[in-house]
Order: sequence, then C-alpha cells, then structure tokens
Amino acid sequence: YSRLPLAKDCNSNGIPDECDISSGFDHDCDNNGRLDGCDITAGAEDDNINGYPDPCELDRGDLNLDGEVGGADLAIMLSYWGGVGYPIGDCNHDGIIDGGDLAILLSNWAEPL
Repeated sequence: YSRLPLAKDCNSNGIPDECDISSGFDHDCDNNGRLDGCDITAGAEDDNINGYPDPCELDRGDLNLDGEVGGADLAIMLSYWGGVGYPIGDCNHDGIIDGGDLAILLSNWAEPL
C-alpha cells in the first residue's frame, strides 16, 4: 500500500484545484499553479472584481480592464507607443511598447478571458 500525494486545494473547498479549473469553477490564468481566486485572496490585484488577477488581463491586452480586448485598449496602447517602463501596455514584458505587444493585443481581440 502506498499513499498518493494529496491534491492541491488552496481554496479549501474539498475539491482539488485541477478539478476546480477543469469544471470552470476557477482558473489559473498565469499558470503559477495556484487558482486565481487564491492569488486574489493572497493579495493579487483585481480592481474590476471579476475573479481574474489584473496582471493576467493586462498581459492579454485588456488595458482598461473592462473584460474584453477592443478599440479602447488599442487606443491606450497607441498612446503609450514606443514608451519604456509604462505600467500597462507592455504585454510581453520586454520593456518597450511596440509591435510585439500589439500582436498580443490583436490576438486576443474580442476573445473572452
């Protein structure tokens, strides 16, 4: 007889985290191995209170955090175009807002999170 390792259950709901994800109850948008709800409980920002940590939304191009990537986000990105060190718009984290970031934004255009 060997013991199986205990499954992670960071939200203590009695359901393994991977089952929470596969059922759609919760998600792990940044693939850090913790449910987004647990990340938020631990202090991750969720200013729009939608259950996704804001950095995940910003990284996909939802720069105004309204839940979708669209024209308003493109306008924000273009207003920072070429900028270095801005808090939003650098979706690929290479230090500059440029074509790589635009490609990420466009690839997520109108896609739900």
